Amino acid sequence: MNKSLFRLLTFMTLGSVLFACSESPSVHKYYVEHENESGFQSFIIPSNIISLKEDAELDENALEALNSLQSMYVLRYSAEDDPTENGEAYLIELEGCIDDRYNEMMSMQISEQKMKVVFHEESGVISEIIAVIEQEEDFTLARLTGEIQLDQLIKVINKVDLNKLMTESNIENTWM
Repeated sequence: MNKSLFRLLTFMTLGSVLFACSESPSVHKYYVEHENESGFQSFIIPSNIISLKEDAELDENALEALNSLQSMYVLRYSAEDDPTENGEAYLIELEGCIDDRYNEMMSMQISEQKMKVVFHEESGVISEIIAVIEQEEDFTLARLTGEIQLDQLIKVINKVDLNKLMTESNIENTWM
């Protein structure tokens, strides 16, 4: 009977550890849970609307990198649109989702605006890039998915026509 009890306790402990690991916070889960809440706006920018600058030329590797990008998921929180005024709690929750699985690419602050960009990488391939932009009581989360090598990503970013992207997707007024 002691062996049965020991096995049962071992199984329960192992099960609770596995369940806890599967329930760890993620940026994707955060996006899904909050996209329809008061104060939030969400939209998806498909990669096929990404336009290159007119004089941009991409080598085969950079073109392959561009084609490997999937979508950009954007979630914006506006304190003005949230009667519950939970912005600070929402931001703390989001920051809790960005853990040691992510590497910091850059962080900067200009006046009242802060921006942090992190990425998830395995075996030299980036599968997710996350940017969080804070301004006063508002913030924006942008999550880019796909599979791309960092050096290829930098080449592509330098060739993307950001002005045209913002105009074509009609999102210029939803950014802070």
